[in-house]
Amino acid sequence: LDIIEPEDTRPNEQGNASRVLIDIADQKIYFTNVQSTLNPYVVARAIGRAASNAIAPYIFSVPPQITLNGALDIKSGRREDDMHFVVNGGPFYWDPFHVHRIGGKLHWAGYNLFLNEVVAQLHSGQANGDAKFEITTNGFAYFQFRAEWSDIDLRSLMHDIARKTNNLEGILRGNLQITSANTRDLKSWNGRGMAQIKDGLLWDFPMLGVFSPILNAFI
Repeated sequence: LDIIEPEDTRPNEQGNASRVLIDIADQKIYFTNVQSTLNPYVVARAIGRAASNAIAPYIFSVPPQITLNGALDIKSGRREDDMHFVVNGGPFYWDPFHVHRIGGKLHWAGYNLFLNEVVAQLHSGQANGDAKFEITTNGFAYFQFRAEWSDIDLRSLMHDIARKTNNLEGILRGNLQITSANTRDLKSWNGRGMAQIKDGLLWDFPMLGVFSPILNAFI
């Protein structure tokens, strides 16, 4: 089944493509130049439960702009997917992080997911990086990633990652490189990183809080 220039329109959302080819014999769907501002969660549910579960943790408040080219494998038990996405949108939420805007390239190839040229605006600053995930059949993934960030408002960031923010202030910059890890064991993480704080107030950080009155008296 060969569909030329299909379109789909929903309220304030639109999707179109140059071509969608459904190869029944090969059990694959081929996408050419798909352009979409459709709700990705509705589209994922239409594709299937696996696709819906895969993107569920990554929440866009407004449907992002998505460009797609590639092939989706629909044969049960086979993973010959080869999908290339370019995504740009926001606000975006990935527990526990709130991001004003995020964009990047995703390559889904069978059991592997590659993220490249990811750029985000968050907490008055910005971050960039890339990552690779190798998804296993046992429900977890091996991964590695690189991230750099600058001009991050520490007080705002702590509202995301801690219930009690204490009296923390400053501008955060740094980087983190994880060379090997898996999603089921935090102790498996191996890598290196660096963080710097400018104009920082850290005395009320939990491990320093008991000394706050003394330290503040000297500043």
